[in-house]
Amino acid sequence: MSTRREVNVNRPEHSWIPFYRELARTLIEDGWRERQPELVGMLKEMGAAGLPVPKPLRELPVDHIDPFTFFAAFNSKMSSSHRAELILDLARRFELEDGLKSVVYYVPDARFDNSIFFNWNEQMDYTDRIQHHWDTFEFVSNANPFGDRFDSAKFVDLVDRSLDVRGVRISKLSSAFYWINPERFLQRETINGIFEPNTLKDTDTGDAYLRLLRSARGADPRPFFEINDEVYLRDHDPSPLPKVWMVRGGQKRHAVQEFLVQNRVGIAFDLQHVDLSTIGTKRELRKVYQEHHPHDSAQSVGQNVSQLDDFVLNVQIGDFVVMPGDEQTHHGMVISRPYLEKESPYTNSRKIRWSDASKQKLLIPSHLLPPQITVRIVSDEVQQTVLRANGIIRDDASVKNDGNGEKAEYDITAMIKEDVFLNTQKIKSMLRLLRMKKNLILQGPPGVGKTFIGRKLAYLLMGERTEQRITSVQFHQAYSYEDFVGGFRPAVDEDSGQMVFEPKDGPFLEVCEKAQNDPENKHVVLIDEINRGNLSRVFGELLMLIEADKRKPEFGVKLQHRTEKFDTFFVPENVYIIGTMNLADRSLTGMNVAMRRRFGFVDLEPQFGKKVFTDWLRDKTMMPSAMQDDINAKMQALNTTIAKDPSLDHNYAVGHSFFCPPPDGPSGGWKEWYADVIEYEIRPLLREYWFDAPDTANREADKLLPDVS
Repeated sequence: MSTRREVNVNRPEHSWIPFYRELARTLIEDGWRERQPELVGMLKEMGAAGLPVPKPLRELPVDHIDPFTFFAAFNSKMSSSHRAELILDLARRFELEDGLKSVVYYVPDARFDNSIFFNWNEQMDYTDRIQHHWDTFEFVSNANPFGDRFDSAKFVDLVDRSLDVRGVRISKLSSAFYWINPERFLQRETINGIFEPNTLKDTDTGDAYLRLLRSARGADPRPFFEINDEVYLRDHDPSPLPKVWMVRGGQKRHAVQEFLVQNRVGIAFDLQHVDLSTIGTKRELRKVYQEHHPHDSAQSVGQNVSQLDDFVLNVQIGDFVVMPGDEQTHHGMVISRPYLEKESPYTNSRKIRWSDASKQKLLIPSHLLPPQITVRIVSDEVQQTVLRANGIIRDDASVKNDGNGEKAEYDITAMIKEDVFLNTQKIKSMLRLLRMKKNLILQGPPGVGKTFIGRKLAYLLMGERTEQRITSVQFHQAYSYEDFVGGFRPAVDEDSGQMVFEPKDGPFLEVCEKAQNDPENKHVVLIDEINRGNLSRVFGELLMLIEADKRKPEFGVKLQHRTEKFDTFFVPENVYIIGTMNLADRSLTGMNVAMRRRFGFVDLEPQFGKKVFTDWLRDKTMMPSAMQDDINAKMQALNTTIAKDPSLDHNYAVGHSFFCPPPDGPSGGWKEWYADVIEYEIRPLLREYWFDAPDTANREADKLLPDVS
């Protein structure tokens, strides 16, 4: 029997999986199918306590519920902090470990305002549907659709019967499958993200979904939860960064050690053990405060109520706190709503998971933390420091020097200004994926700017325009492990004059050495035409070491050649790989599956007819407007013809960079420049594409010839 793949829960973005899995197991094994009224009552009780349970569930008018609907209580569309609130409360109620190391992770939501998986309004016995959903839930939670013993017929029947329920489509149902078994199931839209858009149709049946699922496994062998993250990050903006709040450990820091030992922070404000956790508005807080402080000035009331409002209502689960100590500033994640700590003078408290990094001194200048204030959101400077210390952000945002005494800061705005023909959202997605995977490949047809964009993306990752931390190599068929990593190379012995072989490090080892000695900065290896090399041969043992979660000394290996620099070698965390891949080269074979799962992939496409390119032609060149229209229309038509040709496909499209004239315009006339591009760049390319049909190549090239003056 196939065993379940182990999940590396040390990766924060995957730390949700054990909780979801354990909750599913508990619902099945502890008999909650027979205790459905208790589950309904639990959701209503949580909603009444102010937890963000979706309205349809906290007001459910029946006393039966299926497990998919129960999971939807914390997987409907909501903020990361609200989801964390619900999970922490459920972990307490079911006596489960919460398992969350990050509140920011990516699961498909139910995507419906009504998150209920059964329709209780119809005039028929809805309890049969609920019981069927329990059957499906139990089957899917332990199923392996890629195993020899998987009962495909039973699965298809279960899915098809579930889809008979009004309001339940495969998108919604497959989202639920991913919640409870993310190693082996994917949401339908995520599968669609693996392939070309609009190629997956008629999938609202169990058989069609199973075929898609198996196609996804064949197309990309990586764990499904990694694929889900990649597709999500490519198509969505991330959740907002958590906020960072200062909370003082009592007057003169008397309570600092108490808070550290008890894993909490608390406030007093002389409210005589009033439980503020039941209060839901700032107005109510003001009323309670004034009842206990009737003689305070209006200014004092305003200041103190604002701090109470922050601590009770504005701080969210998943935010971070800093607490000044005698020698360092302690910091940690907020993991609870406010609660009453009766045995302490600091009664209203929040649980804190103090960061391991607090064992190292985090020094924040005292002037950056306002005096005489108990609760306050911190400045941007402190926020960046704390979030970086906790691994929430990893980019070095400080301004560096380009070596000539001038600032060389580089951001998304700077990248867009360099004519990469990408919008902000696309650039953000690429950067997020690179930070997460540490290895990224830009793939696409000729002329879409893969190499150009790769270098700009490296600048963006590093936060500055510098070549000092970029190493460029180009793979080819003869490129070897010895060329890239290192090995024994021929040399002449100075004493004897004889040929000898000496160990010599390649460019990748040299980058890793520099990165180990410069841990505060990112270093990038740019590999042009990465799929021209025999990748297994070139990378060797790096196949394992370049994985994002293997960048540690304990994963070090003995090199094939031993040098004084490296006995046991590992790839540092601050080394990133950006490769480019031309998918239209007939001489190349695809990247093997072992390599493919180590990289994230970004498709770059021709921009003809798209706003980012048409605006650039209009605003940045003096090209006649009729010629601009001609280029966009004719090249779109050509790329459509190429994509529809059975011997070619969209990977053989022609990119926009062929039609980017020099900044000062062509040295001759525009018509001559355009004709030269067609005759000496595009026509030879099309002849290569249609090597067995030269008439077709020439006919398509002739269609592009200029007809404007």
